[in-house]
Amino acid sequence: MSTVVFSENDPHRAPEIDNGFGQPEWAGKTEAELSKYDIAQMCMYAEEEGERLGWNGVGRDETPEEYAGEPFHSDYLGGRPHKIWAEAVQKGIRGRMAWQEERGS
Repeated sequence: MSTVVFSENDPHRAPEIDNGFGQPEWAGKTEAELSKYDIAQMCMYAEEEGERLGWNGVGRDETPEEYAGEPFHSDYLGGRPHKIWAEAVQKGIRGRMAWQEERGS
């Protein structure tokens, strides 16, 4: 589980992330400070964590805004991490709902 600290809605800085083991290398960096590796890792985080939060939030009967938020500014890196996050949350929601339907719960 990650703790996301927003970067004061800064469109040019990544959010601060703390997963209990420290921060990823890309956390808090400006667009100019990022390497290609950082961008790839950030996008992977957005996909994995967004889906996890979507899945878990459905199980707690929360709305997407309550459990997923939006750590990436919509202008940061041309909106790429923001879009990946939003799509991953929806994927997690759909996956959990399908799973619950299969189980009859």
